[in-house]
Amino acid sequence: LKRHSSTDMMALTDLYCVFNRARGTELISPNDLYQACSMLPTLKLPFKLRKFDSGAIVIQSTHLSDEVIVEKVSRMLQDNDIQFLTNTYIAKKLSMSLTMADEYLIVAEKSLVLCRDETAHETRFYSNRFSSFVGRHE
Repeated sequence: LKRHSSTDMMALTDLYCVFNRARGTELISPNDLYQACSMLPTLKLPFKLRKFDSGAIVIQSTHLSDEVIVEKVSRMLQDNDIQFLTNTYIAKKLSMSLTMADEYLIVAEKSLVLCRDETAHETRFYSNRFSSFVGRHE
């Protein structure tokens, strides 16, 4: 996983392709891979399966928590001095698929760190400043 992903997370479909490409002619089925990955916690390996609300299934490091994801996304917004994030920006910066970038942004949004603005052209995620107004006007 470390050799193929810089984010400690990889879509199960991508892992399937990488794994079977390395095996050559002795291919495994998608179900066999899923079953094997389901056993990772039982084997006390540092990876686990995760299914997002979107239905995307990934294998990720046990060290990669939602808090770590939120911190990465927040830091990108602050360190790069940009006004908003998109899935294409995240995907490019973290060398990940658009699907994984979407999941990173949604995790940060659910944590109330980001808020979204959807247009016909793209979805932009901005730093959520609404929480700073909540206590002032009550």
